[in-house]
Amino acid sequence: MTAVWMTASRAYEHVISCGSPDAGPVMHGLDLVATRGAAMNGSLPVFGRQDINYTDAEGFVYLFTSSSHRDEFLANPDDYRVGAAGYCGFAVTGNDKGCNPPYEPCNGGVCLDSPDTFMIQPTNNMLYFFLSPHARRLFVGKDDGALSARQAEANVAIAGVVHQVRNCINTDVFTNTNCDNY
Repeated sequence: MTAVWMTASRAYEHVISCGSPDAGPVMHGLDLVATRGAAMNGSLPVFGRQDINYTDAEGFVYLFTSSSHRDEFLANPDDYRVGAAGYCGFAVTGNDKGCNPPYEPCNGGVCLDSPDTFMIQPTNNMLYFFLSPHARRLFVGKDDGALSARQAEANVAIAGVVHQVRNCINTDVFTNTNCDNY
């Protein structure tokens, strides 16, 4: 029995943290509806406006560029889910040697000023973000990111249980410069 407990507690030793509603808007204020469209056509992520927003039951604030985008998000929230809790998809998989400790899930920052640092993963239809184009390529691998997405979402689910939150989402780990240098 002790061995089972040690194995289980070891699995929770390095868990990503979840963003706080107090830290700022979800995904640094990206309009998830517009950004999903941008992912489909190779454009930059799109930031919403402070005056067009929605606050969920846990206090997380989502920004939008228009009231029609807010209405679309509210009508179909599952269509705008963010993979890896909005942290670098590759870092959350636990396969990133740049995490501390290496090869453990971590809250990797994301770059929001490049069309090459976000994508829609075809297997689970979630929007994933990355620190760099290189991190995105590593996430995609040979299977279009299917295995990486499963690993990342399993780690996010663990984080939600450990932190006792329903909505584990990035509100505070971003970079907007030198994305190609990581």
